[in-house]
Amino acid sequence: YAAGEAIPGAVLAIETLRSEGVQIRFATNTTRQPRSALVQRLRGFGIEAVADDLVTAPLAAVAWLRAQGVQSVALYLSEATHSEFQGFTLTEDSPDAVV
Repeated sequence: YAAGEAIPGAVLAIETLRSEGVQIRFATNTTRQPRSALVQRLRGFGIEAVADDLVTAPLAAVAWLRAQGVQSVALYLSEATHSEFQGFTLTEDSPDAVV
């Protein structure tokens, strides 16, 4: 999207690709909004999406942290994205990792 609107032709392109069986993913580097908010934004543009369709920076961080066996983290991200880090102990007292 640009300037708060879907790019012209984007909705039709996504619908066409999906009708052909192409899996669609949306990637963003935002750390300020959880996937649920991003899904709502896409739906507002007329794009059907679910959280699993989105690849975000916090989601990539979670995958990496899990692969490293990290159990506790200190988060210095927008509080809105803290829900993406379920399963980790959130602490500022000697965390295994800082995000």
